[in-house]
Amino acid sequence: MAAARGGLRLGPLLAVSLVIVALTAAALANNYAGHVAQRSAQLEAVADLRTSQVAAWLKERLSRAGFVRTSGLGADLYWRWHDTGDTAARDQLVERIVAMRKAFGDRGALVVNERGDIVAGEALADESAPPALRAAALRALATGAVQHTGLYAIDARPGLAWLDVVVPLKADDGGVARAAIVLRLEPNEFLSSVLKRWPVPSRTATTLLVRREGDMLVDAFGKGPRPITTPELLAARVIRGELAFDKAAQGLDFHGNPTLGVVRAVPGTDWYLVANIDRSEVIADTLPDALWIVAAGLLALLGSAVAVRLLRDRRALEAARTDQVVKDERLRSSALIQAIAEASSDSIYAKDRAGRYVLCNREGCRVMGRSE
Repeated sequence: MAAARGGLRLGPLLAVSLVIVALTAAALANNYAGHVAQRSAQLEAVADLRTSQVAAWLKERLSRAGFVRTSGLGADLYWRWHDTGDTAARDQLVERIVAMRKAFGDRGALVVNERGDIVAGEALADESAPPALRAAALRALATGAVQHTGLYAIDARPGLAWLDVVVPLKADDGGVARAAIVLRLEPNEFLSSVLKRWPVPSRTATTLLVRREGDMLVDAFGKGPRPITTPELLAARVIRGELAFDKAAQGLDFHGNPTLGVVRAVPGTDWYLVANIDRSEVIADTLPDALWIVAAGLLALLGSAVAVRLLRDRRALEAARTDQVVKDERLRSSALIQAIAEASSDSIYAKDRAGRYVLCNREGCRVMGRSE
């Protein structure tokens, strides 16, 4: 019976404790979800801003190239050199395109022929056209429109990203262009200032540009190639269509760390902008509030334990008082019966179930020959 009463006494405390633990866990989950939602909104806003900045930067460069295309700059000089072998025309052409690229703030200026070979340019020009430049040149010559290579890396200068804008020269007969001017851009300073700067304080937030090369994903500087089939790679999952563009999701970054990030396509390019933050930082952000929540939960558990103990003590005290009242009533009843029996001249006695005498007046004792 005592064990049963103990179990019953522990029942309310156990029930209250379970409720408090459940509420604390729900509060912790809600706290984490709130921080994830806040960080997700920040990431989506940053990704949108950075994508717009990169797209605007590229659009400005292409607009300048379009001006060169419509102005016909250097076309007559190229034809003189190409058709008659006039080296003075070639030198004048190079002088003009170098002056133009300096005015634009570009890194280099080249001339390519109808096969995409570099035939003139500054001393810093490569001896042979990189595959990305050759492909862009052939597209520009075939379509007559300004083309660009997208970001690519050169083995001779690792760690740097290059972007070539190809401007087809007007044909002297109005037909298909047979040569093009190449404006070589080195966007590393721009990319560093835009991608590495984070608008809100963060220890791990990063922004990078990636592109797909066959079955691999590489960043803008040709580093960190990862297979497009990497199961948990966030950028790969978005590009594969498993996750939505422009929406924050969780996965792994290029270093294999759990991350929360957003992937956006940069308009007019084959680039993807990835803005992400380590999930460990998101969890760390929740700790101050989580500590308060846990502390409140522990205080609630302590308070419930104290309340149950006080209630138990109160009930025990009430039970003791009730027992004392019952005992007092029994004593008074016994005393009253004894007084009535003593006042009677008849023989009065009583036995319990064990046969022991519990009451016997004087007359009863005399009859049984016993002393009082």
